[in-house]
Amino acid sequence: AIEAHEPTRTVCRIADPGRSVFADSSGNTPAWVALEYMAQCCAVHGSLSASDGPPKVGFLIGSRCLELACGEVTAGQELGVSVQPVFVQRHLAAFDCEVVDKKTGQRCASAQLKLYLQPAAIGDPGD
Repeated sequence: AIEAHEPTRTVCRIADPGRSVFADSSGNTPAWVALEYMAQCCAVHGSLSASDGPPKVGFLIGSRCLELACGEVTAGQELGVSVQPVFVQRHLAAFDCEVVDKKTGQRCASAQLKLYLQPAAIGDPGD
């Protein structure tokens, strides 16, 4: 769910990570899945910020300073995911990202994600 959006920040909520396809039989999800949550929140930010036509498709090309503060996300845990664009240029973008436990405020994961933004259409004259 989208909790907040501004040009400089977007916040999303993951209500039940235990329903994820990555969850084990107990409903616990490995901490590295936070990369996917951060990438999805970046996509939400891009979609809500698109002012020059449809949003561009983005591909995760790397991360810097990935920190996983927990081994897993437990069933029923509610997460907040926030992203802040560091730079967005023609076909490249970088976002500072953080995942926190909504109940305790404890940081579960953080990273800076690098993305490649695909041209809106093949042969687009702006590319």
